[in-house]
Amino acid sequence: RSKPGRLGREVPAIENSGDVLDFALDPFNNRRLVVSLDTVRVLVWRIPDGGLTETLREPEFKLQGHREKANILCFHPLASDVLATAGYDGKILIWNLVKQQVEINLDPVQEALFAMAWSCDGTRLATVGRDGSIKIYNPRSSASPVMEAPWTGGSHGARVVWLRNDVILISSFTKSSCRQLSIYKTDDLTKPSSVSELDVAPGILVPYFDEDTNVVFLAAKVI
Repeated sequence: RSKPGRLGREVPAIENSGDVLDFALDPFNNRRLVVSLDTVRVLVWRIPDGGLTETLREPEFKLQGHREKANILCFHPLASDVLATAGYDGKILIWNLVKQQVEINLDPVQEALFAMAWSCDGTRLATVGRDGSIKIYNPRSSASPVMEAPWTGGSHGARVVWLRNDVILISSFTKSSCRQLSIYKTDDLTKPSSVSELDVAPGILVPYFDEDTNVVFLAAKVI
């Protein structure tokens, strides 16, 4: 039972022995946590029943496929044990976590990605790259992007989320550091169907889409 008062010196934690670049909780298994580190390692942790009672120092297993740091982790929204990773080596890998191996290796990108997201039905991946491109992949049919177009969102970062199976929203910055939201229809990535400039601030707006209410929530770090 929870007790009020000060926590003890030893607080149970997951010890990764490196700086965390990204982490993702498995939507089909709330005891599985995947963490990518600046040491190139991608660790898969299993949280014990009842939560952490002691510090974990050894992961359940490691995913070895990137030559450089993996900066993005994305679980498949509908299929269990499927994880997409993207790294600074330009690789985009789709893993089978049961077999602990790469199932699909998409065509590498020239530079690391800012953002990557699965479509709502899990058939496609959208990516926004540091090389100034937006790409849509259909991993089951081809390793190459099925749609691709230049992107002029700047070099300060970006996030992408699917609003429907044919619409994506990209959060980024203008050249004058103004935060902006752009909506693209995936059958024409050459120009956004809508652009909204919001305010000037250093923290990127991270979008979350609620499919039940069709509402986009935006979160940002307060500096």
